[in-house]
Amino acid sequence: MADPGNTNAKAPWGAEFCLNKCPTCKYPRKKGKGLLYKWLRIEAKICPMCKSYEKHYGVPVWEYPAES
Repeated sequence: MADPGNTNAKAPWGAEFCLNKCPTCKYPRKKGKGLLYKWLRIEAKICPMCKSYEKHYGVPVWEYPAES
């Protein structure tokens, strides 16, 4: 398991996908408002890639990981 504070560590495939490629997560996270942004809070509870993102980066899926 990766240290949540170390974003330089190799991310698991699901966390990397959620951060960079998932259209359901990427665009609402970037925009920071709207219906899809609110949907992320529900999706984070059921999507395995969102769970991987939260576990690896240590932040909710609707937030960007801290820069290090």
